[in-house]
Amino acid sequence: MIGTYFGVLGALILYNLVLFLSIRDRTYIFFSGSVAFFGLTAAALDGYGFQYLWPTQVWWRTAACRS
Repeated sequence: MIGTYFGVLGALILYNLVLFLSIRDRTYIFFSGSVAFFGLTAAALDGYGFQYLWPTQVWWRTAACRS
């Protein structure tokens, strides 16, 4: 279920990037950036960011657990 969630976020980012490249409206690049930021935030809060994206950054995990 989580893989589907992040897959849909990735597809949404790619779709809006393609729209930006074809239409050249800056709204699509801003929306892609906000969806990417939301996805990274969700991954960090769920623990998947530390597990898969930045496993060697232990100090990020300890700083996040303290706050």
